[in-house]
Amino acid sequence: MVFMLWGCIVTLADQRLYGQLMAFVVNMISISVIFYFSNRQMIILYGISTLLLFAGLPFVQPSSEVLAGHYVNLIVFLFFSWVASRILYVTYCSNFHSRIQLKQSNQRLEEEITENKRVHVELERANKELQRLSLVDVLTGIPNRRAFEQLQ
Repeated sequence: MVFMLWGCIVTLADQRLYGQLMAFVVNMISISVIFYFSNRQMIILYGISTLLLFAGLPFVQPSSEVLAGHYVNLIVFLFFSWVASRILYVTYCSNFHSRIQLKQSNQRLEEEITENKRVHVELERANKELQRLSLVDVLTGIPNRRAFEQLQ
């Protein structure tokens, strides 16, 4: 708010010398790229400073043609700054939500990988046990014919 009000005051003070809106417009564009302001915060930021500038311009700008041009330019800059700000805000929110979903998906995948590794180790152990059982005679405990054929 201080930044926007400072731009408004500088712009009003510059009207007698330069008659430009650059300080205010630069501040407005700078605020518009700070994309984490909500709609309400942006309305307050833009609204108070713009109303102050709109109200103060007739007192410091002697030319009615320049004043009309300032009002048109301010409305255009206000609109485009608002649109840019909202595009950045929506994009930021969307990216933030996507990052959260990606993090959750990665955590689930890590848990599944860990579980798959545990199951793989258990299957390897079961396969070794199955192979041992298939090569040894259950009654005598000595290698059977299959074990003998695998050795040859």
